[in-house]
Amino acid sequence: MPGRAAQELESLVSRVREEALRLVDQAAEASGDVKEIVQSGHRQATGLASDNDYLSLLRLFSFNSGEVVDGLYHILLGREADAQGKRDYERMLGLTGSRLRLALDLRHSAEGRRKAVPVEGRWLGLVVYGTQTVLERLRLGRLGRRLTRSYETWLSVRWSWQGSLVREHIRQTNRLRQVASELTVLKKTVVAMAKETPDSGDELARELDAYYIAFEEDGRGAPEQVKAKLKVYEDWLVQLSGSTTLPVLDVGCGRGEWLELLEEHGLQAWGVDASPSMVQACRGRHLQVTCGDAQDVIATIADQALGAVTLFHIVEHLPFPALFTLIREVARVLEPGGSILIETPNPENVLVGSHTFYHDFTHRNPVTPSALQFLLAYHGFERLDVRRLNPYPPEARVPGTDPLTERVNGHLCGPQDYAVIGWRPASAAERS
Repeated sequence: MPGRAAQELESLVSRVREEALRLVDQAAEASGDVKEIVQSGHRQATGLASDNDYLSLLRLFSFNSGEVVDGLYHILLGREADAQGKRDYERMLGLTGSRLRLALDLRHSAEGRRKAVPVEGRWLGLVVYGTQTVLERLRLGRLGRRLTRSYETWLSVRWSWQGSLVREHIRQTNRLRQVASELTVLKKTVVAMAKETPDSGDELARELDAYYIAFEEDGRGAPEQVKAKLKVYEDWLVQLSGSTTLPVLDVGCGRGEWLELLEEHGLQAWGVDASPSMVQACRGRHLQVTCGDAQDVIATIADQALGAVTLFHIVEHLPFPALFTLIREVARVLEPGGSILIETPNPENVLVGSHTFYHDFTHRNPVTPSALQFLLAYHGFERLDVRRLNPYPPEARVPGTDPLTERVNGHLCGPQDYAVIGWRPASAAERS
C-alpha cells in the first residue's frame, strides 16, 4: 500500500478526532434539553409530524444500549423486533459496537427497503462505512475501523451538544458535506493509487492461484474419482430433484464435478468460485459459474430464490463471523423446504484434526460436527443429518479386534470427512 495514501488517511482521522473533542468542550458549556430541540428542529425542517416518520443518524445515540435494536425496528420497520432478529442484531452490535452499521443494515434489508423510511444523514453514513469497506479490502481494516469510530463519536457528541446545535445546524451540515467530499476524494485516491501499482500483487495472486490448483490436483484425484465419491449423496439428489425447480448454488465449485452431477439429476446448477482459473475451466465445460466472493454473490440473491445451497470444504476456510453470516444468508435465500449440504474435514479423526488438516495453508481451523449442527439449528434448519465419510482403508488399521484396538482404530482410521444436511421449514400450506 503506497505510503502517501496511508498518511492522508491518518491525517483525516486526526482531523475528525480533533473536531469531536472540540464539540465535547462545547457540550460542557451548553444548557437546555437538546433532544426536544433537535427533534422539533428536524420536524420543522422536514415537515414530518412525528419522530417515527424518519430517522436522523444523530438519534442513534439517543437510545440506551439496551434500547437500540428495539428503537430502530420501531422506526425503520414500523414493528416490534422479532426474537430471532433481535438476537442477531444484538450480537452484531456486541461484536462491532457500531450503531451506524446496525442502522444501515436494517434500512437496507429487504423489509427496510420496502418501508423506505427516510434516514437523514444516510448518504454520509454510507460514505463512511463504504470507505471502511474499501480500506479493509486494501488490508487497512484497523484504520477503517478507527475512521468509523471517530465518525460515530462525532455523531454522539453532536447529539449531546445542547441548544446551540439547532442554531448552528446549517454550519454543521456544510461541515459534514465538506468531510464527506474529502472522504469521497480520498476513497478515489486510494483506489487509484492501488491500481497504479498492481503488477506485483496481481502476479502474486496468479502464482497463489496456480499453486492452489496444483495442490488440489495433487490431493483431490481425477474428476471421475471425485464424481464417484460424490455419489454418496445420490439419495439427497433424488429427493431434491423431486421437490424443487429452483436453482442449486454450489459455493466454491472448483472444477465443477458436483455441478455436472446436479445437472445429471435434472437440477439447475449454478456455481461460484473465487479462482479465475477454476471458473474458466468450468465455463469450458459449459457450466454456469460466477467468479467472485461467495458472500458478495449471495448478498445479491433475492429471498427464497434458491432450492438448495452446497458447500464442499468451504467452512474450514472461514473465520467464525464470516461463517455465521454466510449460514444466515443461506437461510434467507432458500425457499421453504429448501436444503443445505455442508461437507468438511472430520476432526473426530485424530490424524485429520492434528495433521492432514494442515496440509492446506488456507485452512483456518477444523469445525466439529456438533458445532456445525448447532449453528444450522440456530439459523432455523431442521431434520439435520450428519454423515461420516471416507474412512482410511482397512490396511491402515492397527491389527487386532480387542476393545482398546478397536477404539484406537476408530480415532485414527475412522471417517476423514463428514457432511451435515439440513432443511428449511416447509411453508404452512405444505405442512398441512
